[in-house]
Amino acid sequence: MVYFPWDKSILVSDSQAVVQSAATDATSHGATGIAVVGYTDTSGSVAYNVRLSERRAKVVADALVALGVQQSILSVDWKGKTDLAVQTPDGVREPLNRRATITINFAGEAGFGRPRGLHPGPEQLRSVQGKLGKGSASAGPFFFVAKLNQRRDRGLSLASI
Repeated sequence: MVYFPWDKSILVSDSQAVVQSAATDATSHGATGIAVVGYTDTSGSVAYNVRLSERRAKVVADALVALGVQQSILSVDWKGKTDLAVQTPDGVREPLNRRATITINFAGEAGFGRPRGLHPGPEQLRSVQGKLGKGSASAGPFFFVAKLNQRRDRGLSLASI
């Protein structure tokens, strides 16, 4: 899971570390497909958030390619302010909704199912919510909620920090 500051599509240092881990895992274990999907919080218009989520997805995909992932195995999509990680009313600046997901498939896996190990569970969401502050708009120190560990059982595992 890659998180972004409000209204931005830049990779801060912690997000860069998540992308680096994903790229390392994908290249060293023979990934056959990688899906990157960008999202936003509910502040802003639908049209604006679709474009912002597109920029977020593409910046993650570009970083993966720069780190050695073959572009031919990438799939890039964006959802705007739909499919929220944390349900909020319209107009709320929710840090956990400003994200991009990375789903990695390996040989023998069909299609792109639910991202393995890249979506935090409710406890991790509450932990990060407490650290960032609900609806926080401050840039503050952004950090990743999860770090990617070595692949286990043909997937990635989540370790809360």
